[in-house]
Order: sequence, then C-alpha cells, then structure tokens
Amino acid sequence: MVQTPMTKSDDKIRAIKEKASKFAQKGQIKKAIREYEQLLEMQPDDVRTLQRLGELWARGKNPDLSIKHYLKAADGHSRAGFADRAVAVLKQALAVDATRLDLNLRLAAEYMTKGLEREATSHLVRAAGVYAVENRQADELEVLKQATKLVPGDVDAHMNLARLYVRMENLEKARDEFMRAALELQGAGKTEEFIAVAEKVLQIGEAGVELHLSLAQCYIDTQKWDKVQPVLVHPINVQSDDYRTLELSAQGFIGMDQPEKAIAVYKRMARTSRLKGNDWAAKEAQEKLDELNAKFAPPPVPEPPPIPTARTHEIADMREDEVEMVTEEMDEPDENTMVAAIEDILSEMGTAGPELEEDLAEGLQEADFLIGQGLLEEAQEALEGLAESYPDHPEINRRIEEIGLLADF
Repeated sequence: MVQTPMTKSDDKIRAIKEKASKFAQKGQIKKAIREYEQLLEMQPDDVRTLQRLGELWARGKNPDLSIKHYLKAADGHSRAGFADRAVAVLKQALAVDATRLDLNLRLAAEYMTKGLEREATSHLVRAAGVYAVENRQADELEVLKQATKLVPGDVDAHMNLARLYVRMENLEKARDEFMRAALELQGAGKTEEFIAVAEKVLQIGEAGVELHLSLAQCYIDTQKWDKVQPVLVHPINVQSDDYRTLELSAQGFIGMDQPEKAIAVYKRMARTSRLKGNDWAAKEAQEKLDELNAKFAPPPVPEPPPIPTARTHEIADMREDEVEMVTEEMDEPDENTMVAAIEDILSEMGTAGPELEEDLAEGLQEADFLIGQGLLEEAQEALEGLAESYPDHPEINRRIEEIGLLADF
C-alpha cells in the first residue's frame, strides 16, 4: 500500500496539536485554547478539535463558549451518521449546564432517532421544566404532551402535565393526568408513591370507585387505619352491598380495634350474599364472622350463688340427726302461695325483661352501621322490617327518631 507523503500543512497541524496538548496537560488553559483555535481556523469542521475546545472552555469557566463548541461537534457527528457519538458529546455539554433548553431538546431528538423513547421523554420533561421557569406555558404544554405520547407510562411526564393543568386551572385534565400517574405507580407496586398521587386526585375532585378501593387497600397494607373509613364513604354510598367494599371496611374497623363494628359489617356481608344467592361469599363472610365472635365475644357472666336464708343456716348448723325432723316439719307450699311469691319477686325486680333476641340484636347492629355510614334510607328500611316483628320496641323507635333528625339536618 502506497502511503501519501506528509505535507508542510500536515506537519504544522501535528505540531499545533502537540503544543496544545502539552499546554492542556500543564493546566495552561488559555494557551491551549489559543492553539486549538488556530487549529480550528485550518480545519473548521474537525469534530475532535471542536470537542476539545468545548472541554477547555468548560475548564476555563465559560459555559456558553463550551456548549457552543460541543453543539458544533455534535452536529458534525450527526451529519456523519454517528448518532452515538453525537449523544455522548451532548451529554458532555449537559454536564456543563443541565438547564439549557436547546441541549435537552436536541438530546431528545437524538434519542428519538435511535428509537430510545424513554430517554427522549426524560429530556422532554427537563425541557418542560425550563419552560416552566420561563413561564412559557404553551411551549411547556406542547413538550409534555409529546412526552406522554412518546411513552404513555412515564410517571414524571404525567405528573408534570398534571401540575401544569393545575396552574392553568384545568382541574378535570389535571385529575386525569394524576390518575394515569397513580395507576402506573400502583402497577409498579410503589405503594407510598401511589398513595401520595391518589390523594392528590381526591383533593382535586371525586374519582372513580376503583381508585377509592385501591387507596383503602393501600391504607390497610401500610396500617394507616384512621384513613380507611373516610376513603370508603363514596364506594359505600355507590355500592353499599359490594362484597369487596364491605370487606375493606371490616378490615379497617379491625385495625382500629373496633371489632364490634367489624362484626356488624361481616353480618351484613353474609346476609346480602345469601340474598344474592352467592353461597361461597356468604360462607366466607360467616367464617370470618365466627372467627371474630370467638375472639372478641365477651365471656359469659357466671350466675350468682343462691343467697342462703335464715332457715337454711339453721339447717346447716344442725346435727345430721335433727335435719330429717326439721324438714318433716316444713310444709310444702300450695299453688296459690307459689304464684304469690313469684309475683312478689317480679315486683321487687321491676319491669326488666329478658335480653334482646339474637336476631333483634343483629338487626340493630346493622342499622347502627348503616346510620354511621350515612345510608339513612337503608337504615330506615331495615328498622321498619324489625318493627314488624317487634312493634313499639323502644330501641327501634329511638333509632327511627335519630334517622329523622339526621335527615332534617
């Protein structure tokens, strides 16, 4: 192979490069820059010289001139078809000033050329941040829309677009973008991040039932018990007999150490499941109900021992041979005497009757739960059903009066 002989021009270029390199190694930045600028006059499009000047101006604390030379070097690589080299040079420029709008837009374009949509989206979001600082909402909106289309699942893009819509007072679109971000975080299993974004959605306005339920589940998973019931108010109003909604409510009550309310919820779950013909759900709810009853039911109250009478004390003190004689002397009371004695005892005890029947107690518990959830019509219906079996019962009437007061309020 025949080698092309070196010309005087080539010798001069090599000499300048060597001289510039030595100056740069010794930290003599200004002298090195002068040599490379002389070299650039001889080779205006030499990308290596342009890149080297970009590095030297960065070391010389002149970011504008540094980025100017980096951009020219990136242009040269792009024209030659070396997209990877162009990206590498642009990253060097971005290290000098990450807030430069032109750099982020240019990098996004290079990444899109390479088919790297996620990387491109990242730089579009950065560019949007620059537009936000400069209060250029139209440009910010355009690049963020482009970013969400490029990678629909990019959380940062949706979050930034949502915040922009809030600033633009377009709350409906802001809620939609927050919702998309929340769903992406939920799918990625980022619970705390999902909670933060989902709460933003609810602050803006009412969201769908599914988001409420998902948020309630996350509150339970992270033991934020006091937040469970408030976020379930909307789902219970919309679908008061939904098994999943009621189960989340019951779990929340258990976490708040309110087993009696959880028991009332599980009773409702079992009853409504049976009415719907869902035997499997009814069985599952009944098993959980039995488990709670076994764990939290109060222990039975022992019966008090019989109060000894003066006569029994006398008998206890007697000798065994005298007992038989005394008992023979005690006359068995007739029927009228027994009835009179029972009446006397009842008059002393007052009018207190036996404990409420189990089905009445369950019905009252269910009514209390419905009232507590604000479901007044359903509570009224349940109490009227109880009243048919227990007419003029004071506890039923008291709750019906309470519903009337709440409805008036």
